[in-house]
Amino acid sequence: MAPRPAEVILAALPLALYFEGHEVSDPDYIAQAQEMVEATLVAVLTGEEG
Repeated sequence: MAPRPAEVILAALPLALYFEGHEVSDPDYIAQAQEMVEATLVAVLTGEEG
């Protein structure tokens, strides 16, 4: 089954935020992106749906 467009956008958002944080040297952006990735991984590994 192919991912829905919203799933692709949600998966790309933390990555974009992470690189934006490095671009502007903002550690808050980077930390927020890492938290989003961690939450996504936990949801995937535990089978939670959002």
